[in-house]
Amino acid sequence: MLVPVDKVRVTRRVPLRGLMLALVAFLGFKAFLFAYLGPITYADRLSSLEQGNVVEQMGAWAMRPDAVSRWVAGGLPDF
Repeated sequence: MLVPVDKVRVTRRVPLRGLMLALVAFLGFKAFLFAYLGPITYADRLSSLEQGNVVEQMGAWAMRPDAVSRWVAGGLPDF
């Protein structure tokens, strides 16, 4: 006996929940480092990264303190 079966469509969607979770975790990590090291030491470490190779320069660009990271870091307790 043959029974018609609907085709299962595989949809490749971007997992928005996972991307948002990764973004929040990254911003939290930046805020933690900014609060733990302090703004002067954090800036010194970023400036040393900016003098490195291309990968280190990309890391320095990604780790720049932004408004969200500074705001979250301001709410964290002092270490």
